[in-house]
Amino acid sequence: MTRFITSAIAARGKALALVLFMSLACQVGARDFTLVLDPGHGGQDTGAPGRLTNEKTVVLDVGKRLKKLIEKEHPEVKVIMTRDSDVFIPLKGRAAIANKADADLFISIHCDAVGDKKRARTVAGSTVYVLGPTKTDANLEVVKRENSVIELEDGYMETYKDVEALTAEQLIMLELNQNLSGSVDFAQMASDELHTTAGRTSRGDKSVMPCGFYVLVYTKMPSVLVELDFICNPTVEKFLHSDSGKDKCARALANAFSTYYKASGSKDYAGNSERESVGSGNGQKKTSSSGTGSTGNSSRNGKKKSSKRK
Repeated sequence: MTRFITSAIAARGKALALVLFMSLACQVGARDFTLVLDPGHGGQDTGAPGRLTNEKTVVLDVGKRLKKLIEKEHPEVKVIMTRDSDVFIPLKGRAAIANKADADLFISIHCDAVGDKKRARTVAGSTVYVLGPTKTDANLEVVKRENSVIELEDGYMETYKDVEALTAEQLIMLELNQNLSGSVDFAQMASDELHTTAGRTSRGDKSVMPCGFYVLVYTKMPSVLVELDFICNPTVEKFLHSDSGKDKCARALANAFSTYYKASGSKDYAGNSERESVGSGNGQKKTSSSGTGSTGNSSRNGKKKSSKRK
């Protein structure tokens, strides 16, 4: 009887040890998700100006708050910021940070603006962009404004000549190879949260749009560019300048990330298929076993991404 009880205790101990081991293994497996947050502009590049503040200041603050939220709620996720101070990082350099980190998701944070002074006082609403050919004149203006920061870089014409030559068809191919499904899925989640949680005006079917932003062209993972709202609108600027407004924007993006991250445990949004030249910035290929869909196991630079994320 004693032997039986001893054996039972030992067996139970082994079972508990096995459960503990499996739990730890799942936690370790979940630690392979890397998120890169990219607060736009910085340094000599102030971005869109406002009367109270400017774009570079708002997005850096929102980025820091977002990082803190995600690290608190998902401590297993590695969060990297392209900048955490008032410094200028070239567009290609921002993408390089994400590519070097083998990131699973890239979020570039910005504030929108328009040049028309009359319209600037009333225009409002958030928009989330994914890589793709620009389809409207309004979006083209956004692309020109965000891409124009390359002029602050020495030798920018040579650095970005490969992007300038891209056709609409080539942009579509880059978009597909970057994992269109993952980008669009997160973009829609972020757009929904900015409307419901941050109270940003819905722009209808224009809330998620394709555009040819350089910073998205060079990234190799699901990537989006978020325009929080129009800082040129005095009412919106007051919101973006306030602690409450920044907290709400950060919370909205954190909620979107949580939804996306949890879904990635069963749907491999992190998968990437073959992509070369422009995407890598150095002519090297990055291959994987998955295409553009949301399912399947991915292999990125020969490294398997875990499907154990919870």
